Amino acid sequence: MGCLLYGGIVNVIDLYETNMKKEEEEKKEKKEKGKKKKKKKKKKKKKKKKRKEKKRKEKKRKKNSILITLYNIYPTCNQQITNASHPTPGLSTG
Repeated sequence: MGCLLYGGIVNVIDLYETNMKKEEEEKKEKKEKGKKKKKKKKKKKKKKKKRKEKKRKEKKRKKNSILITLYNIYPTCNQQITNASHPTPGLSTG
């Protein structure tokens, strides 16, 4: 009975070692695949930059469209703003 028990323990240890070896090989394969994936991620980063630029441009467009609508609604304000930013030469304010 002791021999069978000992043999069973040895078999369990062997199974454990083989499983550990398989896990180590799988980890190595995942690392190799991960290296390949990292190269792909660089391409994705470029896409993210493009997306950010698009979002930034969209925000500018929205801002400009809001300003244009405000200028259309309040043309006197528009004149005051443009005159303040670009005063006509020769005219003194006061």
